Amino acid sequence: MFVAFTLAVAWPVNAQPPAPADNSQLVNQLPSGLRQQGMEILDPQNRSTSAASLSAMQKSGGVDVTPFLIALVDANRCPRDRRYCSRLLAASVADYGDSQARAALERWAGLGNDPELASIAFEQLYSADTAPLRKLLDKQRETALSSGDPAAIKRYGQFEQQWLPLLNGSSFPPFLYQPPALFSVKPEGKSIRFVAFGDFGNSSEDEKAVAGEILKVHKKKPFDFGITLGDNFYPRGAESTSDPRWHAWWERLYGRLGIPFYPTLGNHDWLNSGSAAAEVLYSRQSRSWQMPSPYYTYTAGPAQFFALDTAYLTEGELLWLKGELQRSHAKWKIVYAHHPFYSATATRGDNKLLIERLLPLLKDSADMYIAGHDHNLQVFKPEGKLHFVVAGGGGATLYDMKQYGRSQFKSKTHGFAVIEVNEHRIEVTLIDSGGKTLYEDEITS
Repeated sequence: MFVAFTLAVAWPVNAQPPAPADNSQLVNQLPSGLRQQGMEILDPQNRSTSAASLSAMQKSGGVDVTPFLIALVDANRCPRDRRYCSRLLAASVADYGDSQARAALERWAGLGNDPELASIAFEQLYSADTAPLRKLLDKQRETALSSGDPAAIKRYGQFEQQWLPLLNGSSFPPFLYQPPALFSVKPEGKSIRFVAFGDFGNSSEDEKAVAGEILKVHKKKPFDFGITLGDNFYPRGAESTSDPRWHAWWERLYGRLGIPFYPTLGNHDWLNSGSAAAEVLYSRQSRSWQMPSPYYTYTAGPAQFFALDTAYLTEGELLWLKGELQRSHAKWKIVYAHHPFYSATATRGDNKLLIERLLPLLKDSADMYIAGHDHNLQVFKPEGKLHFVVAGGGGATLYDMKQYGRSQFKSKTHGFAVIEVNEHRIEVTLIDSGGKTLYEDEITS
């Protein structure tokens, strides 16, 4: 890591090459067989699909597409943004030792006249250079799990929680991982009503429409509390506990409901090195925002809730969850997090990591799993006793849908979930930003 930084700052600040003038100059950086695909990637009307195509091209073509990626960054023509293309280049450095990609990242990291790109490039060099340590961490996990020794697995879980965020460029104090003891937000035996949404924190007109409709529904029939499904602040989480967006984007839109929210973290909430810690610590100065740690559990009426951090699903978190599920005597067990197991989003697939590591814990012990991440609304066929809801339509740019065999309902729309729970049933309603009820279902024991 130190070598990369030394080379970067030594590069002349005026060494940035001129941006290519048009699409043909950009795609000429590709092998001839990929140039038509390159023209499609440059289509500004197809942003999300273009990004997925570029990622697939990079993985299949290896270093052959490196000049094209570099040209896209230099011309500021990446399908999403320069960070996206830089991340693909960093993957080539980590996976193939791509010297051309490294040289470009080092050049950008030394640019005094473009501090944003310099920061992105340095961040991606860090990611590439710590990749071997992340792989070593994965190997240690396999060794601990294969040993079958509970003490060894617990020790590994603590080690992983200390190092995994740091290796990914996040600064998160290990003591903040300690979840509080089980607490209650509504007495046992009472019915509850709550709202759930994710992927919202961008202050867009779409977010404001969703927040306004949530308020209308709340005034007609109040919620007891709310939950967030992550990506609480775009594009890279909160800057600090005094970030002005807390007032402008959170308190003004959701604090006005006068109820507590119990949030979870999404991948965007981890992108700023201090955001996850800021989101936990902000709980100490807000009545509406109550997130005591990245994962925690509480009871409300006949249900016990388990809020998870799936951006960094550590072995320590899984051990904690297993123990809490076993100790729970609640009628209903509701788990929520940012990432879904399954996806009918056009540019995404099923989450193999969650299916392998988390689903076995939940499918016979929990009743519902609520997620975001996909910017739309979805319901999937149950797995065992576990029902799946995705409510990621909180305000971020919507994602296209695809045909998918597990789907029971899907809609490319902004909206939220309203869930009511009593001793006999869980009732689920999905509502769009215009107030239209799109889906209703109930779960009975």
